[in-house]
Amino acid sequence: MQVVERLNAKKTRDVEEFLDAQYGFTDELPYVFLLQTKTMKLLLLTQEAADAPLNLLRVNSQGLYLAEVNEAQTNFRLSIDGTQIIGPKATKNVLELTNDEFDLWVRGNSLPVDESLKERLTDLSGYIIIKNSLGDFFGVANQKDGELMNFIPKARRVQSKLE
Repeated sequence: MQVVERLNAKKTRDVEEFLDAQYGFTDELPYVFLLQTKTMKLLLLTQEAADAPLNLLRVNSQGLYLAEVNEAQTNFRLSIDGTQIIGPKATKNVLELTNDEFDLWVRGNSLPVDESLKERLTDLSGYIIIKNSLGDFFGVANQKDGELMNFIPKARRVQSKLE
């Protein structure tokens, strides 16, 4: 059984401050934040579901996976679902990929940072939200050793050719 901790007001404020500092996201999230202490995954849960007596039920999992948290709980790597919640209201650290780059991205490939990509990455830092030309959000990337590292899980990668 998972050990899930409900974040108190201070830790919730820390998450909100990180989202504002990293992505310029200032909207209020009307959810309760939970932390799976074993996997260090940050989850979102509605207030109604959080108030339910879940300890009386056999629940395998609860909440929507928003982000992975580092040990110090100071940095968060958004999940694909997390970028779809945060991305539309993010004002910084968002990178729009070209169709060719995006086709490689959704297949799980890291992208080499060429001159075109380097120019678009100039003002971006930390975990960068990835979106396509249609405005869809598909996870985050981190620039390291001349490439954008891809964090899309194997189970969520596209196998067929996009058209």
